[in-house]
Amino acid sequence: MTLRFSSGKIGGRGSDQSGDFVTEGEYEGADVLLFKRYPEWSVRYDGKWDGQMISGRWTIREGRFFDTGSFEIWPEGEDVDAQAMEETREAVQT
Repeated sequence: MTLRFSSGKIGGRGSDQSGDFVTEGEYEGADVLLFKRYPEWSVRYDGKWDGQMISGRWTIREGRFFDTGSFEIWPEGEDVDAQAMEETREAVQT
């Protein structure tokens, strides 16, 4: 999965065992809201950026189906602007 963070918005795309998806969301300070959208369903991620990773709860709610669990997403390489997230987190804390 590739994520890009800019001006409070998150975007990206990827592929996993369920298929191809696009990601979109937003962040404010340490709070992160992200949606991973497949062609027929989506996963909501509510998390916190701690300076090294985003962790929290994922939720799938499609019709009568519901499932949830914990997640961790961490930057690897230069596709994720970890420095921009860190600067935002520090600004909120001051």
